[in-house]
Amino acid sequence: MTIKSSFTATEPPGINLPAQPVKHRLSPGAWLLRSSFHYLGLRMPRITARIAYWLWFRPGRKQRGGDKSLLFKQAEWIPLKWQGKLVAAYAWGQGSPVLLVHGWGSSASKLDMLAAALVATGNRVIAFDAPAHGRSGGSRTNVLEITGVILELDRIHGPFAAVVAHSFGGLCTVQAVRQGLRVKRLVCISAPSHFDFTLASYGRMLNLPNKVVARLSTLVEEKFGADIWSRMSMHDKPGEISVPALIIHDEDDMIVAVAEGECVAAAWPQARLLKTNGLGHRRILADEMVIAEVSRFISAGEEG
Repeated sequence: MTIKSSFTATEPPGINLPAQPVKHRLSPGAWLLRSSFHYLGLRMPRITARIAYWLWFRPGRKQRGGDKSLLFKQAEWIPLKWQGKLVAAYAWGQGSPVLLVHGWGSSASKLDMLAAALVATGNRVIAFDAPAHGRSGGSRTNVLEITGVILELDRIHGPFAAVVAHSFGGLCTVQAVRQGLRVKRLVCISAPSHFDFTLASYGRMLNLPNKVVARLSTLVEEKFGADIWSRMSMHDKPGEISVPALIIHDEDDMIVAVAEGECVAAAWPQARLLKTNGLGHRRILADEMVIAEVSRFISAGEEG
């Protein structure tokens, strides 16, 4: 595995990126789901869009597994309530606080190797299961709710020396920064720059016809505002991200294209881009060289 580093300071590209192809083999269940949505969407696009909209905010419960590791057995539980939901939060170590934010359909346990490394370098690491994820309550959530949890953790445990966010967690973290999150440094790993990328990816995952995707977009705009796509995009209003940032993205990421990471790094004035090879979207979180780069970047902020 190689890491390539580059500093960029150009304007972000336009909002319409090419679709990222799905190259992996589908399971029979996934094939049946995609076929069903496509068939229904061709015949009843409005009803299909309603069903897809309802499902979009339900991440589903993935097997936790990792929260039974020694690290999680040693965690200090710091549960909190947000908008009536119990949010499971965890802390380890002493020192400058660092917040970890997982991605959609994931959990804090997927960041355990990062947590262990940052504790070893003298940080107090705080992580949480987003609403409707892991051990937290609820079955539905969205970017606004997760952003609220981040801001609440900042109010109680901040200011943070750094926030390390993966994938969809990067979108939520940036919204929190724009709303006053107190943080000295940002690390975004495999995060989508464009919020409409999430819609395009969802449409591809379910094999939705174009008419259904368009109707789904309208439903989202009716709920969150017509400017939701630009307002929630990481590259929008780059001047509001005024802290040093490390953007890490793998060139073989088949979930979020590397062009998304390049866009973020190009937009933010103090961003540094690191590209990796052969790690994909999730293995990147456990790579020793990536973890070492994250630790060095955060430590440099403490020394400065």
